[in-house]
Amino acid sequence: MDVLESRKLMSTSYFVAPWGSDTNAGTSQIQPFKTIVRANRLNLNPGDKLLFAAGQRFTGMLSLDETDAGTRQNPVTIGSYGTGGDGRATIYNANDKGVLIRNAGGIWFKDLIVQGSGPENNAKQGLHFQNSVRTRSEFIRIRNVDVTGWGLFGLTLQGTGAAGFRDVKIEKVNGYNNGNAAISLAGPAGYNNVNQHVYIAFCRLYNNPGRAGRGTEPQGSGIHVAASQDVLVHRCVATNNGWRGNASAGLWTTRSDRVTFQYCTVTDQKANGQDGGGFDLGGGVTNSIAQYNFTRNNHGAGYGMLTWPGISATSNNIIRYNVSQNDARRNSYAGIAITANSGRVNDIYIHNNVVFMSPGENGDPRAIWTHHYIPRITVVNNIFYTTGNVNFSRFRDNSGLRIQGNIWYNTTGNFNLEFNNTNYTSLANFAAATGQEKANGRIVGLNTDPMLRNPGNAPKINNALKLRVTLDDFYNLRPGSPAINRGVTIGTNTASVYGHGTRDFFERRFTTSNNRLDIGVHELVLG
Repeated sequence: MDVLESRKLMSTSYFVAPWGSDTNAGTSQIQPFKTIVRANRLNLNPGDKLLFAAGQRFTGMLSLDETDAGTRQNPVTIGSYGTGGDGRATIYNANDKGVLIRNAGGIWFKDLIVQGSGPENNAKQGLHFQNSVRTRSEFIRIRNVDVTGWGLFGLTLQGTGAAGFRDVKIEKVNGYNNGNAAISLAGPAGYNNVNQHVYIAFCRLYNNPGRAGRGTEPQGSGIHVAASQDVLVHRCVATNNGWRGNASAGLWTTRSDRVTFQYCTVTDQKANGQDGGGFDLGGGVTNSIAQYNFTRNNHGAGYGMLTWPGISATSNNIIRYNVSQNDARRNSYAGIAITANSGRVNDIYIHNNVVFMSPGENGDPRAIWTHHYIPRITVVNNIFYTTGNVNFSRFRDNSGLRIQGNIWYNTTGNFNLEFNNTNYTSLANFAAATGQEKANGRIVGLNTDPMLRNPGNAPKINNALKLRVTLDDFYNLRPGSPAINRGVTIGTNTASVYGHGTRDFFERRFTTSNNRLDIGVHELVLG
């Protein structure tokens, strides 16, 4: 028998139940511990399990540190046992953190509810992983966990210095009734790659209100990824967050590199102030992408790159194959909004999206909006579909701006496009005056009905697995659409770090070798 197999056989399971006693050995279900206080005195070894009786509530803060760490091969497991309730135990704390795990990797945390007394009452984190040493804690697995009732974050992975966590999977987490955000990856200012190789999938982030009276502090988000590198957020749903907060977004990232949001949906994101958008590749974000996502009825932008003074450059980012339906309900945002706001933004690709925009609750919403003095923005092969008196755009003094191959359509037949403080009322006049929407001397943009199946009427989607099949009834192209084979090449600028892609919104694979792309999110005729 090798050493690894021997260590597996030596692992111990500990049980905690209200009918137990802290004088018990705790190593069997018939003689469990009684309290979290007793569980905190354990020194867990690789392969050990600490299990709480399902359907029961345990009060206090569960605390683990480096002496309780596991390994990739033999992780320490924290979870539930038995069949009570929904098969999960609850760890509850009215005034402090629910679970604190410091400087420990090799952790499996699953099948538990971590509950606080509400975001206005408990100003702490729920499930809080913290690393304060110089090496990253590796191999963290979190699955089938609810985090609710916390003033700061429901679930946090935080590095306090240059090193945080590596190789993290967060799956099937429900985050609701929290303050700042349901899920947060964090690190100190000045460090952008504290956490690395993180996968967040199949999570539901809903009814996180934020906290009142917190000024400009972001409040009421679903997932916030900061100071991280190589992060994939996949098939998550964020809905009805942020109504007490400010400067929030459903799913967003700051000070990070190589972050991807895909096959996610954000609906009804609110803000008691500014922002309140769906997705944001925000300040200090590089080489990142939002693709194959759906936003609907958010206060702020559906998809944004929103920065602030003093932050590091936001560059080489892509927004592609997304649908925005009636976002920018307040504060004059847009379906897609790019703003420098004194921060540095450059090399942005926006292609093959569909934005549907009707008049908002207030303000002056646009289909697309770019702030002053942002160099090298590419806007190609998008469908901008508006109703009523909605203006298509507000483009502002962007050097190296390339606008080509887009469809601009308003159901009233009006054409209103603002470019450098001039409003154009026809595509021909816009192209002639600016040189945009032209290639090789001819107009390549279109002002016509794109013949989408049923735009503007897609319902709220609470299951990201149903994203493709639901949107297929609303944003795919009808046969004979003028969008078919009318797209232009995306280009090979350094911003195109992901290339064009090989599939459309509906997960249909295609090739770009014949340069006959369709406009919008649906590639009807495959190359």
